[in-house]
Amino acid sequence: MILHLSRALAKRLKCDLSFKEGKVAQTGREDSWSADVFRIPRAGTHALIMHDASLWPLIMDLRLYKTYESFLQHLLLHIEASYMMVNGDFDGSNITVVATKRSNRSIIGSMNNAIYLIESYVGQAMTEDNEIDWLAVQSHLANTPFMSLPDHFPAKAFINMVGRPL
Repeated sequence: MILHLSRALAKRLKCDLSFKEGKVAQTGREDSWSADVFRIPRAGTHALIMHDASLWPLIMDLRLYKTYESFLQHLLLHIEASYMMVNGDFDGSNITVVATKRSNRSIIGSMNNAIYLIESYVGQAMTEDNEIDWLAVQSHLANTPFMSLPDHFPAKAFINMVGRPL
């Protein structure tokens, strides 16, 4: 699996990136994910991780992870859970991950749009306890159309790419 990190996220997680000088093909790869950092007032710093081929979103609270290794361990669990939801096949315990810098401007643009949308979705995803329901935010993003996708919706694209019939 290839994990494309923004400079800010790599620095925060103290991650040494591979292939610093060269670019790794990113467009349309089912084994490729991109990650960036964003901050929501009163909610802290989070990572937005998107499947490069489908723009399927995951959001992780970075206050819980001090190292790249701990972040990666939990990210793989989140990815595995996403695959399980669509009857896909992903074994996070038996995978090699290469961390590289982000380079695909289309995916970076889609992630920037998603971060902008997250800021508006947070207000709609507040619980009665005044907490943010991050799964609801992820669901909003997964069902938001992105024109860069042939299927337009990340949820539909993810199911079509990695899901299998029940």
